[in-house]
Amino acid sequence: MNFRKNILEKVIKYKAVFLALFLISSAVLASKRFGGDMVTQKPNTPFNEEKEKTRLTVRKICQSFIGNNHKFINHNGRRYRNDCSGMVKAVFDTIDIDVFQRASTARRGANGVEIIYHSFKEKFWTNHKKKMPRPGDLILFKNTYDKNKNGKWDDNFTHVSVVTGVEKNGTIAFIHHVRNGIQRYRMNLDKKKIHKENGVKFNDYLRRRPKQDKQSEKYLSSNMFYGFLEVLEK
Repeated sequence: MNFRKNILEKVIKYKAVFLALFLISSAVLASKRFGGDMVTQKPNTPFNEEKEKTRLTVRKICQSFIGNNHKFINHNGRRYRNDCSGMVKAVFDTIDIDVFQRASTARRGANGVEIIYHSFKEKFWTNHKKKMPRPGDLILFKNTYDKNKNGKWDDNFTHVSVVTGVEKNGTIAFIHHVRNGIQRYRMNLDKKKIHKENGVKFNDYLRRRPKQDKQSEKYLSSNMFYGFLEVLEK
């Protein structure tokens, strides 16, 4: 009886260890596929030159937020919602720019992303061929989640991020808040269907792809791009 009990206990123990290792390895693989870069990692290619001090300050502030995955964003003695628009507000409050400045006239029920758009919509553009963003500009995304829960890809103003630089190869680096905290991702609008090529990352995944959906490219940052927004004057 004791022999059988010992065998059963060992089997249960090995199963528990196997399950724990499986869960850890799955989490690591998921973070590698869907996660962005931490601040210690350099861009694929050098950033285009940027001399404007305010824009460089915004880049530095954003980089200081990377890795934050707490319940709230605490910055300069203030507490902000730990989501994408909360992060953007915390960044620009530091340089005395209120990205929610027109909240009172925004559409009823508008989320933080739409309020930011409403506050600066005169400086919204979508064509990167005519005008590339610079550090401190914002990227608005669509369809990063099913906001209206209708099962369709028809959701605008679902996510916002801050541009921190444009690489020499045209890849735009941006910092934003995702489920795992604040990270740096990439987007290249000239390579819209490419996640990585020859070891160089062009676009990160902004939304997890169900296994049954083979159109993996539509989950990339480039395919969820909605437009750019200029918040800074220069």
